Amino acid sequence: DSVIDIRSPAIVSNFEHIPNIGLITFSIDSPQYVIVYIPVELISEKMLVTVNGNIPRELTTSNNVLGEKITMVRFVPQNAGVVMIMPFE
Repeated sequence: DSVIDIRSPAIVSNFEHIPNIGLITFSIDSPQYVIVYIPVELISEKMLVTVNGNIPRELTTSNNVLGEKITMVRFVPQNAGVVMIMPFE
Protein backbone atom coordinates (compact mmCIF):
# COMPACT_ATOMS: atom_id res chain seq x y z
CA ASP A 1 0.00 0.00 0.00
CA SER A 2 1.07 3.55 -0.70
CA VAL A 3 1.33 6.09 2.11
CA ILE A 4 0.93 9.86 1.89
CA ASP A 5 2.99 11.42 4.69
CA ILE A 6 2.06 14.95 5.86
CA ARG A 7 4.39 16.78 8.23
CA SER A 8 3.62 20.13 9.82
CA PRO A 9 3.48 21.85 13.21
CA ALA A 10 -0.12 22.72 12.25
CA ILE A 11 -2.88 20.26 13.14
CA VAL A 12 -3.87 18.36 10.00
CA SER A 13 -7.45 17.07 9.75
CA ASN A 14 -10.14 16.02 7.25
CA PHE A 15 -7.63 14.19 5.02
CA GLU A 16 -9.08 12.73 1.85
CA HIS A 17 -7.49 11.12 -1.21
CA ILE A 18 -9.72 10.63 -4.24
CA PRO A 19 -7.67 8.44 -6.60
CA ASN A 20 -9.96 8.51 -9.65
CA ILE A 21 -9.43 12.29 -10.03
CA GLY A 22 -5.98 12.46 -8.40
CA LEU A 23 -7.11 14.83 -5.63
CA ILE A 24 -5.51 15.07 -2.18
CA THR A 25 -7.20 17.42 0.27
CA PHE A 26 -6.84 18.18 3.97
CA SER A 27 -7.30 21.03 6.45
CA ILE A 28 -4.67 22.83 8.52
CA ASP A 29 -5.47 24.84 11.65
CA SER A 30 -2.68 27.44 11.40
CA PRO A 31 -0.42 28.99 8.73
CA GLN A 32 2.70 26.93 9.41
CA TYR A 33 4.93 25.05 6.98
CA VAL A 34 3.60 21.85 5.46
CA ILE A 35 5.64 19.08 3.83
CA VAL A 36 3.80 16.32 1.98
CA TYR A 37 5.52 13.15 0.71
CA ILE A 38 3.44 11.52 -2.04
CA PRO A 39 4.23 8.30 -3.95
CA VAL A 40 4.55 9.23 -7.64
CA GLU A 41 1.82 6.79 -8.66
CA LEU A 42 -0.72 8.80 -6.63
CA ILE A 43 -0.04 12.25 -8.11
CA SER A 44 0.16 13.89 -11.52
CA GLU A 45 3.58 15.05 -12.72
CA LYS A 46 2.03 18.50 -13.17
CA MET A 47 0.08 19.51 -10.08
CA LEU A 48 -1.68 22.52 -8.65
CA VAL A 49 -1.40 23.25 -4.92
CA THR A 50 -3.85 25.66 -3.29
CA VAL A 51 -4.79 26.77 0.21
CA ASN A 52 -8.32 28.20 0.32
CA GLY A 53 -8.13 28.51 -3.47
CA ASN A 54 -4.88 30.52 -3.45
CA ILE A 55 -1.45 29.29 -4.56
CA PRO A 56 1.00 29.57 -1.63
CA ARG A 57 3.88 32.02 -2.19
CA GLU A 58 6.55 29.69 -0.80
CA LEU A 59 5.99 26.49 -2.77
CA THR A 60 8.59 23.94 -3.88
CA THR A 61 8.30 20.44 -5.29
CA SER A 62 10.97 17.76 -5.71
CA ASN A 63 10.76 14.40 -7.45
CA ASN A 64 12.53 11.15 -6.52
CA VAL A 65 13.17 12.27 -2.95
CA LEU A 66 15.85 10.17 -1.20
CA GLY A 67 16.20 8.04 -4.32
CA GLU A 68 12.62 6.79 -3.94
CA LYS A 69 9.66 7.26 -6.27
CA ILE A 70 8.32 9.94 -3.95
CA THR A 71 7.35 13.53 -4.72
CA MET A 72 7.86 16.11 -1.98
CA VAL A 73 5.64 19.19 -1.87
CA ARG A 74 6.67 21.92 0.60
CA PHE A 75 4.81 25.17 1.18
CA VAL A 76 4.10 27.85 3.76
CA PRO A 77 0.45 28.94 3.64
CA GLN A 78 -0.65 32.48 4.42
CA ASN A 79 -3.74 31.28 6.30
CA ALA A 80 -5.24 28.23 7.94
CA GLY A 81 -7.75 26.40 5.77
CA VAL A 82 -8.28 23.74 3.13
CA VAL A 83 -5.30 22.45 1.15
CA MET A 84 -5.91 20.89 -2.27
CA ILE A 85 -3.29 19.11 -4.37
CA MET A 86 -4.66 18.20 -7.78
CA PRO A 87 -3.58 17.43 -11.35
CA PHE A 88 -2.90 20.43 -13.58
CA GLU A 89 -3.09 19.90 -17.32
